[in-house]
Amino acid sequence: MLQLATRVGGLPELVRDDESGFLVAPADKRALCAGIARAWSERQRLAEMGANARRLIDEEYTWERQAETTMAAYRQLLGRT
Repeated sequence: MLQLATRVGGLPELVRDDESGFLVAPADKRALCAGIARAWSERQRLAEMGANARRLIDEEYTWERQAETTMAAYRQLLGRT
């Protein structure tokens, strides 16, 4: 599965350019076209990039990891780091 996204909000955290997908500039039709063309020309890498994306989700976006991150943020806000 191809991940092609723009560099806005939290998308660059989920789609790591050239590792788990391709990122392009937001609101830029030419950049989007170039991203599609790049994905087509490098289509032999798409399966590897999909596996990298799956690994990223499995390792960094688990419920346990998100709970740890949230608790660390609360502790820092409360001054209990």
